[in-house]
Amino acid sequence: LNGEEKIADLKLRKQRISCQSMDIAEIVMSHNMQNQIVALNLTDNCFTSQSISKLNGNFLRELILVGNQITAFPNLSHLPLLLVLDLSYNPIKCLGKYAAETFTTCRNVKCLRFEQCKLGYKEDGSNTDNINIFEPMAMLVNTLEELNLGNNLISCRKTLEDLKKFKRVKSL
Repeated sequence: LNGEEKIADLKLRKQRISCQSMDIAEIVMSHNMQNQIVALNLTDNCFTSQSISKLNGNFLRELILVGNQITAFPNLSHLPLLLVLDLSYNPIKCLGKYAAETFTTCRNVKCLRFEQCKLGYKEDGSNTDNINIFEPMAMLVNTLEELNLGNNLISCRKTLEDLKKFKRVKSL
């Protein structure tokens, strides 16, 4: 490739895609597209935990899933370059095993947003006073810089004290 073709190739790899309020529930990307997208905004659609877990993006760094139908943390462990994840306004009650798997692989996440989810309660409606809801994020204690937990159901003081472990959080 000559210099001009290399620049064009680099530009192709830096695509930011927004598919907001389109009533879509699944995206199938070609291999070429998976290599080009760095940010994907799927706000206000019909995605579920299962359909998001199938999402591929080799260079995906930002995934915005605000206001979908995600009831459990999706398995995103196949997106190792992820830096920003926004699951706000989804009825997610706890982070669970897929969050732990995801953050074991995606160790460089800097921004997590869970605004207006239902974090803090189990599926049966009981509270999680004896459960550390932040345990699945343990791998992020040295990288996480922004954590939005606004308007959730977290009421246990010990749970909130566990946030002290996240040394780099600048915005809570």
